[in-house]
Amino acid sequence: MDLDRPFAFPWPEPRPFVFAAAWANSELMKNVAEIGVIRHQYLASGTGTRSA
Repeated sequence: MDLDRPFAFPWPEPRPFVFAAAWANSELMKNVAEIGVIRHQYLASGTGTRSA
């Protein structure tokens, strides 16, 4: 795979594929962090039970 090949999504003008890979990685990290916050709030509310 050529990482320097232009890749248009999600930007209006094409950029190297490395930018898309970094963008996807940061989106995944953001989603995992959001899931962690929701899980923490759920457990702190007392309605959830902690499981290993």
